[in-house]
Amino acid sequence: MKDFLVEPKLLALLEPLESNEKSLIKLDAIFRALKVENEEDIKMMAKYFVDHIQQSKVYVSSGTGPEQEGEKEEMTEVRFDEKNNKSLL
Repeated sequence: MKDFLVEPKLLALLEPLESNEKSLIKLDAIFRALKVENEEDIKMMAKYFVDHIQQSKVYVSSGTGPEQEGEKEEMTEVRFDEKNNKSLL
């Protein structure tokens, strides 16, 4: 797991822990920062990334991009709920 997503102070506190414990705490910190609170949030986030990767593969294989006119597939719109600090797909 890349450490740039985790606060340096937390990384210092994690130093004496075993690898599995470090990973669990890092994931928890990242999920808290993203306001991921339950399994449904994880599924929504995973779907967003899977859809994004699949859409990117379509553009690479076809030689087109989302900025080109005549695009047949729409990009997923991501909105942000400021009241709850959550992304809405």
